[in-house]
Amino acid sequence: MVNKFFLRGLGFFNDAYDLQVINIVNIILKHQYRTEYTADMKSNVSTAALIGAVLGQLTFGFLGDMYGRKNCMIATCAILIIGGILTAAAYGGSAHGTLWFLVIARGVLGFGIGGEYPLAASSSSEDATSPADRNRRVSLTFSLQGVGFFTAGILGLIMVNALDETDQNLEIMWRVLFGFGVLPALFLNVLISLVALPGYYVACYFINKMGRKRIMLQGCTVMTVVFLILGIWWDEIRKSSAGFIVLFGLTLFFANFGPNMSTFVMPTEMYPTAIRSSCHGFSAAMGKAGASIGSYGFSLWVDNPSFGYVGTWFTFAGISVLTILLTVFCMFDNNDEASVMDNDFKAKLAMEDDDVRKSFVSQMEEPLDHYVENKA
Repeated sequence: MVNKFFLRGLGFFNDAYDLQVINIVNIILKHQYRTEYTADMKSNVSTAALIGAVLGQLTFGFLGDMYGRKNCMIATCAILIIGGILTAAAYGGSAHGTLWFLVIARGVLGFGIGGEYPLAASSSSEDATSPADRNRRVSLTFSLQGVGFFTAGILGLIMVNALDETDQNLEIMWRVLFGFGVLPALFLNVLISLVALPGYYVACYFINKMGRKRIMLQGCTVMTVVFLILGIWWDEIRKSSAGFIVLFGLTLFFANFGPNMSTFVMPTEMYPTAIRSSCHGFSAAMGKAGASIGSYGFSLWVDNPSFGYVGTWFTFAGISVLTILLTVFCMFDNNDEASVMDNDFKAKLAMEDDDVRKSFVSQMEEPLDHYVENKA
């Protein structure tokens, strides 16, 4: 049990580490490549892994149901290794070529990262002995993502303190650790990551006490309020680093003690075993698609004089409100055993459920029964 937990959890640790690194490496690349590292190129480098993750989630969600979680997790680990090597060794003969090589390498890395999500979630859920145990296992596995985020900042801080900020050393930093920014940004990143980290473990504690839906609602509500505060009083807040860190740290804490954890756990309790990996992969892919749009658009939005940071904060607040509405009307906590979902799913496929039976013609009964027997 412990070995399985660390195997799956370390996958999320590595995934979070790789995804978090790009937030800091952007600063290093801007210092090293200057005019070559435009806003468009920054968006390309930042979103490549996220787009790859969407494809990986969809692909390995489906393959996990077809060929088994274990075999596919071996494949995703191999892709992560290849993507990591390509990222660290990125070279294209010129600054422009190297940056585009980095975009492609990040895409490969993201493909492996995305594959980890549905496979680890499904396998953790299927090892559980009860619904409460299932939720704890899945949330604890996911919580190591927070450790990965925090570790990236700490290691970057050590690296920058050990090396002078020269062009040669900057390249060493992002190739060895895949970058950890300049010193001021590192202190900010470590502090914000530290504020966000407890949110994972608070969510783990309350995952069954409060329920996934209530955790989702309270997290999105706090985020809405904070984003509105940032939008309304941005001119004053931007002058106070401490004030911004506190407010932005709150959004990260309640993102983890809210939608981040809830949307990862809930798909594991809503879908039967036969299609759990595929459906969780699709659910996770939709989240990463949103992250891709936000990551790509953020740099463009804040640089737009007519939109800027104020418009960005109000947009985030609007998305949080929309999430609250969807949560109220579309989401629910499922405390049934996995076997109950599986039996219900098989019954519907076999047309033993009266409501389903009425919606199909009687000639379909034999092929569907044959399908269920083969799947069993």
